[in-house]
Amino acid sequence: MAWSMGWEPARRTSGAGWMAPYLGLTLNDPYVAVRYIGGRSLRQLPGFAAFDYDFLDTDDQLQAVHNTVVGQWARERNRRGTPRRDLHVDLPTLNRLASERDNSPV
Repeated sequence: MAWSMGWEPARRTSGAGWMAPYLGLTLNDPYVAVRYIGGRSLRQLPGFAAFDYDFLDTDDQLQAVHNTVVGQWARERNRRGTPRRDLHVDLPTLNRLASERDNSPV
């Protein structure tokens, strides 16, 4: 998912306005490779090109970065006026799905 969101043809086809909160989730993923690719893809989105992120940060710092990304995305979405329905993110469902994921070391 994270790699695809960094691919320009995918962003051009689907639009990028909805991607930041999903990529934000990857920034504190248990797998380092996912965090790295998520950060790289996030920097491809409008407003995140200069985003400061270290995929090797501590868990607390990674959670703070995730919160920052979601907050920045929400502020930008709301700044544009009434939030569009297609930009709604179902965070409870996302969190539930993430909690059900098997994070066994590979």
